[in-house]
Amino acid sequence: MIRTLPTSLLDPITASSTFVLFVTAAVVASAASCSERKSLCAACCSDGECESGMCGTFPDGTHLCANLGSGVQTSCCVSIGQGAEHCQFYYGTGQSEGAAAQASCEAPQPDPHASCTWPVDAGAGSGGPAPTLDNSADLVGPAIGTEAFDASTMRRVVPVNVTTPLAGLSVGPAYLTRLGSTDETAYLSLPVHNTGTGYPCDIKTASYAWRTNTAQIAPPRSPIYLDGSVGAVGTSYLRTCLAPGETGFLIDIEIAEGGVAVFSAVTSIELALSSSTQGKAPAGQLLPTSYNFGKCGNMPTLRVEATAMNAPVRLAVDGLELGPVVFLDADGLPAGWTYVEIDQLTRLDPGQTVHFYSDLGWAPAVSRLQVFLPFRL
Repeated sequence: MIRTLPTSLLDPITASSTFVLFVTAAVVASAASCSERKSLCAACCSDGECESGMCGTFPDGTHLCANLGSGVQTSCCVSIGQGAEHCQFYYGTGQSEGAAAQASCEAPQPDPHASCTWPVDAGAGSGGPAPTLDNSADLVGPAIGTEAFDASTMRRVVPVNVTTPLAGLSVGPAYLTRLGSTDETAYLSLPVHNTGTGYPCDIKTASYAWRTNTAQIAPPRSPIYLDGSVGAVGTSYLRTCLAPGETGFLIDIEIAEGGVAVFSAVTSIELALSSSTQGKAPAGQLLPTSYNFGKCGNMPTLRVEATAMNAPVRLAVDGLELGPVVFLDADGLPAGWTYVEIDQLTRLDPGQTVHFYSDLGWAPAVSRLQVFLPFRL
């Protein structure tokens, strides 16, 4: 699995002499052949697709973003296969500063999900009001998982004490779920609804505790960010926003250890909310359109399909992005959660689709999901 290098490694002044150059290619209808060598320059692409590092441009307008990790700028053999439908990774390597770059075209990484099997009846459509408008959907379809979910023994509803509220945001109640009728590790699903007219972003807990009748479950909990919609803030984006009428989730887990029966003992959730900025609706959207449940080898696997809308969007810019999926039972209430992921940098034009995956060691046999997917503009 190839990851793009973090931004902290992209400073050519502090870089050492050995380098690895990662090049990621946008999804395009027509592309150059592998035999063509393209020179990469220090400036970013004119359309702003490159956040850092270097860039190159094919004559047909295709932009290639490259991250330079510890080294000097160079040329690299890069390519996209004819009629490529997926973003593919290529790289070149150099042995030392001043030495000729050892550039070569590399075959794309094999698709780890190519041999997976999926039922014919993929889930699709909306089972209720969409929780957000630009990156989420309430989907119904085939059963996810095979584990029976008994709400009477595997879910508790506890009140939420909001010590510092945010105007226009309604919080709770808190749903605690567990993987079995005797398991004491608790999974939190806490809905947050925007009943106001603002577009708050960077929503998180400023203080946060799980409490019993007599004490706080130790240690004090770190702040958690809302999983909500994607908001445009200046030239950036934040996926921790809520437009008017939208609902997102605060999700967390408390592992039972040290003899603490977490699931049974918790009587309330206490938190303060904060939001550092206001956003607006982004130009593009990434809407979940369907899901399926199958197997990759012997591993049960969830696959979520999404479609870009209205403007291009980018995914996995930092090499990996995760989106939460809240399992819902027949009453539309939380039955647990998981994360789906994408780990290849991808640029989607409106109408193009992409898949997110999750290996599920455990999943309840429910047929409804609320899916939140990350994307960048």
